[in-house]
Amino acid sequence: MTHANPAGHYGTSKMASEAIGMAYAEFHGVDFMALRVTAIYGFGMRSPLHLKPLVENAILGQPTRIATGGQMKRDYTHVLDCARAVLLAIEAPRQPMGAQRVLNAAAGHLCTASAIAEIVRRVIPGADIEIGEALSSLEAANVKMRAPLDITKAREVLGWSPRWSIEDGIREYAERFRAYVHAGH
Repeated sequence: MTHANPAGHYGTSKMASEAIGMAYAEFHGVDFMALRVTAIYGFGMRSPLHLKPLVENAILGQPTRIATGGQMKRDYTHVLDCARAVLLAIEAPRQPMGAQRVLNAAAGHLCTASAIAEIVRRVIPGADIEIGEALSSLEAANVKMRAPLDITKAREVLGWSPRWSIEDGIREYAERFRAYVHAGH
């Protein structure tokens, strides 16, 4: 089991769910595997994570102004990489007793919101983006807990590793959103 010390209810609830799943796997023979996916992005995303308004406003020709958060960092994972990890987990052979059942499915490196803004400017020429480098008190507390996830076990158990670089993923997202807008949605 991966050891962690979640600081909030979100991480605590995920770890509790994983513990319940592992207990059922060990005591009742239920096949169980959990994937820890991080900061999922791509067309259709609902949670802004800075990335959504940056891409979508740029496609719509609207400026994006975010007062703080430029140094907020996340381990962004493209939705198609996440979907592939889920499929591989579903198709994976049953794991033996005591095997690793909690796997990280992530890019494996951190990217700041300011770096995302720079990528969006390259991918979508004319993107009008301003993002403050300062962090709000909530962002400052959150950024202290951020670290890239180790994806070694996902490689070993599932044969999975991310295929989408952040730049290629943002480019794909922009193209799909542009097509969606042009189709009249």
